[in-house]
Amino acid sequence: MAVFILFLAVFFPVFLIIAVLRSRNLMSLSRGIGGVLAALAMVAAASLLQSALSSFGPAVSGISSPFFRAFITASFIEETCKLFGLYVVLRASGSRGRRRDENPWTAALLVSSSFAAFETLAYGLLYPGVELIRLFTALPLHIACGLLASRALSPGKTPGLLCFAAAVSIHGAYSFAAGFGRAALAFQLFLIMLAWLAAFRARRVSASGGLDREIGE
Repeated sequence: MAVFILFLAVFFPVFLIIAVLRSRNLMSLSRGIGGVLAALAMVAAASLLQSALSSFGPAVSGISSPFFRAFITASFIEETCKLFGLYVVLRASGSRGRRRDENPWTAALLVSSSFAAFETLAYGLLYPGVELIRLFTALPLHIACGLLASRALSPGKTPGLLCFAAAVSIHGAYSFAAGFGRAALAFQLFLIMLAWLAAFRARRVSASGGLDREIGE
């Protein structure tokens, strides 16, 4: 029962996002399910990659350093996995024909929030009590960085790659700051706001330039 309650708590934002997007005809049920399943697969993939990379720590100098763990083991791997999950969802939707709901922004919102929810569920099972603070920190960070990184899948590769690099950098700085405990919470909140500002800025540029087109168009 405790696990079920934890599941409902950490996935409530995901359920809410799906409900709102569906009420506005911005997401089909199949995309909602596909986005959640893609996020689950990507969390598993990220965990395996992180474990494999960490196993080289004692043998390879630098891999065990806090900087490497924050920016590569955590940030780069997770943002890359989220982006790949988003790509799979968009390709799957595109293979069924273009629809109004097939928008990289809404798909990124779903995949990123689901990724954060599965990650928080795992953390909550391993370290009971951390799920609440993660709902207010890790969840908005993952969503904002996922939205920002999703720009890499839009036409105009250079700006997209810069957005991906920015997402990895912000996420990495957040993870690095986590090593200082609650003393760095204010800085982490600043990074979350920075990520959201960057994501909305990228969204405005994308919309004005007509760059929000489906992958495979």
